[in-house]
Amino acid sequence: PQKPKKLSRILSAVTNKKSFSDLFKRKSSDTSSDGRAAVLEVSNGAPSSLPTSPVNQRKMGQIASRDRRRSSLPAVLVPNQKGTAAEEQAIPQPHYEWNETVKMVTVSFYSTYKELEPGDVVVDAQKADQLTVTIYLRSMMYRVSGDLYAAISELSVNFVDKRCDICLTKQETMHWPVLHKDDVTSVTFSRRKNSAMKYYECTVKDVKQVTHDTKLFVVEFPPLTYVSIPVGHHIYIRKTIEGCEVNRPYTPVINLQGEVGYESGRSILLMIKIYPSGALTQHLVDVEVGSKIELSNQDGKFQVDCLDRIVTLCLVGAGSGFTPMAKLIRTFLEKIESVEDVGSTTFRRVKLLCANKTEGDRMWKEELAALQVASNGRFEVLDTLSQPSSEWSGHKGRVTKQMLEDFFPSSEEEGVLVCYCGNMAFNNMMRRQAITLRL
Repeated sequence: PQKPKKLSRILSAVTNKKSFSDLFKRKSSDTSSDGRAAVLEVSNGAPSSLPTSPVNQRKMGQIASRDRRRSSLPAVLVPNQKGTAAEEQAIPQPHYEWNETVKMVTVSFYSTYKELEPGDVVVDAQKADQLTVTIYLRSMMYRVSGDLYAAISELSVNFVDKRCDICLTKQETMHWPVLHKDDVTSVTFSRRKNSAMKYYECTVKDVKQVTHDTKLFVVEFPPLTYVSIPVGHHIYIRKTIEGCEVNRPYTPVINLQGEVGYESGRSILLMIKIYPSGALTQHLVDVEVGSKIELSNQDGKFQVDCLDRIVTLCLVGAGSGFTPMAKLIRTFLEKIESVEDVGSTTFRRVKLLCANKTEGDRMWKEELAALQVASNGRFEVLDTLSQPSSEWSGHKGRVTKQMLEDFFPSSEEEGVLVCYCGNMAFNNMMRRQAITLRL
């Protein structure tokens, strides 16, 4: 969609599995000419078709270089768009070094731009004797790949002292004189939007019924891979149906309390609403434990560090639009707990507004209620139903301007971030209401 002219700048995005998600943020320094808070919007489309094209899948610039024990090889930057070279200067290229024993190889990656985190790194060594490491730094992508000197049997990824250590267990006990076969390494440093989507054949490890038409899938990535999806980012499910390739975006969820419900980097949780006439979801009805499913690597623009400056996180999810909110809720509450607010009068909190048709459509209603009780007032959830039964005593009707005004902070409060997710009509309505209420 076109960006509204009145909006002042683009920040970041929360993914929506159906259509679009929008973020609005208010800061005291962001004011209009009459002194009132300006509205800031982020819009990240999650298209219903593969987000890459033959133009975007053009071959990246590559270099072949002698491998070194410490490598800061000058990758080729492909100047596909204006401003690419300037962005390279703003985001320095990472570098790596490696060391070995007769049983193991450790490849350590460093970035002077930021401390590397699980969502920044993707590792693929499915062929055992080939290794590809991709590091995402906002709009840039750093990739190192090549044939290993010998095959490996196990892979683990650790984040220690601001670096990422990739530990490779050798199949045979031996000395490696070089990391890559023939001492040749391929390195690229380019705009990530120009990269083709990578898909993995994954295995369904568990399936649970959430509502009458919604299922929770635990999906495991292939052995010798590491894929961790950052907060606010999504993946694509791909399936060939009657000779046509169909793919749809979905945002992974996370358990709201206790164990996260999956092994980070190895598997993910997908909460999917099954539509009888859906191009893809109707074919997920019979998916069971052991079934194979194709998942892509991460896609999205949301930067989780923006939560560090937020006092009140306001979330609105319509139907399955709740799914991007799960990670945001837990991540923000954990950030609050990890920061010492000794002597501070600021009370940081999360407010969630869930819009559904009936009582049976409410996702994780027991989990949300339990979290609200355990949060000491830092988490509040409000449900509204457009088609409630006669026994329903909560809010009724669709999301309205008055409902947003009553539940969310006033326009004078600072440090507010509003995130919403639903179908296109819902998102358009929320955009208009947020501008009107100056949220």
